[in-house]
Amino acid sequence: MEGGTAGDMQLYPNLTNGLLSLYGVTAGKETMTRQIFSPDMRLLKTILVSGGRLSLEGPDTGLHFIKVFDGKGSKVFKIWKQ
Repeated sequence: MEGGTAGDMQLYPNLTNGLLSLYGVTAGKETMTRQIFSPDMRLLKTILVSGGRLSLEGPDTGLHFIKVFDGKGSKVFKIWKQ
């Protein structure tokens, strides 16, 4: 799925070992900012990415929040890392 607004973004799967797929943005055509937060909303990492694949390497297992900015807006996702 390409195009759309930040509200159209979807991140799969919510239970992951680390590799995530982002849908609903112009994947591969623009650079996005991704921020990873701990459950207490402490910023763990900020990364620039392009494309529809995101890696959740580094953070511990458990609940994380990922905020993705795509130039049209942003959206926060709740992800569980195994």
